[in-house]
Amino acid sequence: MIDGNLENFATIVFAENESAEARISIFKELSPYAGNFFSGFELATTSLHSTSLKNAVTLNFYLDDELIQASTGDDLAFSLVSSTLAGGYYKHLIGTISP
Repeated sequence: MIDGNLENFATIVFAENESAEARISIFKELSPYAGNFFSGFELATTSLHSTSLKNAVTLNFYLDDELIQASTGDDLAFSLVSSTLAGGYYKHLIGTISP
């Protein structure tokens, strides 16, 4: 996650297996984000083909504590951003258009 300062970001590291789980929440106090923008993240994996990962990721969007959109599987854009990175990782971009 980044904001206007590219040096200010968050990283989650977890084992790549079926039981692995990670959650990130972004909360904007006072006023919601404008709709119709790309919301997503980059993900580094050890596998070039992470199609099963696409079905394992869900992006939920809330407004006033009410779920207004859940995107997973074919609802998500998923692409290889970079070939092999240091350590043998592949960087993928995954996301969707927010409501």
